[in-house]
Amino acid sequence: MNEKYKLFPKIALWSLSLLSVCVIIGYMVMIMTGNNEGTWEVAGEFLAIPKFTSGYLVWTYVLVAVAAISFAISLCILVFHLFQKDAKKAIMFLAVIFMYMIVVPAICFGLASGDAVEIIGYEGTDNVGIWARVSEAMLYWTYFAVISTLIAMGCGIVYKSLKK
Repeated sequence: MNEKYKLFPKIALWSLSLLSVCVIIGYMVMIMTGNNEGTWEVAGEFLAIPKFTSGYLVWTYVLVAVAAISFAISLCILVFHLFQKDAKKAIMFLAVIFMYMIVVPAICFGLASGDAVEIIGYEGTDNVGIWARVSEAMLYWTYFAVISTLIAMGCGIVYKSLKK
């Protein structure tokens, strides 16, 4: 594969990681300096309402979108090269990707509820209805992806140790 195409995911990963670390550090500094919008009583305990909660939620959506776009570009390049080498492997790869990107999210969306989510410091309307359901479905999909990745890693380790 061409070297310049291999650089795109790395550049996206490092730039998003750097920006996210900066945002997290900024958020932690605001919390530690007491820079908040007031307090909120929860079960008799007063919690600080951080500023810019809505902005951080938007940043999360931006990160998800950029990650999805860079994944799609990398996937297209990989599939193109797989089709050039072995069409059967490419079709199997596309079937797995179809399952992960269409079937599993559809199941996760079906499992998600549209109940309102109470977020400290957030007073927008994006935490009810379809957006709450999409966020919950993304969370379920992430759980599934992490668990299936760990299982695949474990199976790979067992396979390698038995192969020797």
